[in-house]
Amino acid sequence: MTIYTTEQASAIFAAFVEWQENGASDPKGTVGLIVRLENITILLIYSEPAENTPMAFSPFQNISAMTVAIPMNGTLLSLSQLLGTTFSLEPQR
Repeated sequence: MTIYTTEQASAIFAAFVEWQENGASDPKGTVGLIVRLENITILLIYSEPAENTPMAFSPFQNISAMTVAIPMNGTLLSLSQLLGTTFSLEPQR
């Protein structure tokens, strides 16, 4: 999970379009894109182990991240467990 500045929005949207046109054809990969007023978060998910970043995600490789929020190459379960510890279980409304 990587976080980018809002000034990088055009580069990120261009990479997302390229991914939709080319990389999205790989059924094992998906991209989570969260755009906020303060920053942009990208989560690259691939459904099988990979030593290196899969080619499907190559449009995002040349964009420098502001920070890497979760530096991992793990399973969806480990990501869920990690994210689950950051949120309260109490209703927010």
